[in-house]
Amino acid sequence: MKQRLNTLLIVLFLFGQNQVNAQVSSVNLSGTLVDSLTKENLPFVNVVLRLSPDSTFIGGTITDESGRFTIENINPDNYFLAISYYGYKKLNKEIYVGESTEFIN
Repeated sequence: MKQRLNTLLIVLFLFGQNQVNAQVSSVNLSGTLVDSLTKENLPFVNVVLRLSPDSTFIGGTITDESGRFTIENINPDNYFLAISYYGYKKLNKEIYVGESTEFIN
């Protein structure tokens, strides 16, 4: 079976949920990973969060059976989100977790 590294993309929806209404001290980063061609949710995908620019490991998880993941208690800063799944090209995405936003889209 030929790997579809160049033909399939992962669509990522991120949502950060703050724990305080005004300035937040930390957020929960969550999302759902979806195959952009088939629109199917992707289970058991590796998700790793690293601090930008030195790539310090902050947290990691795998998606559940429905493609959802959550990384909790993230401090506001700039990060790299690395997503890897067998048969897909690895995705590295820069994200910013803000201090006064309730959600990250």
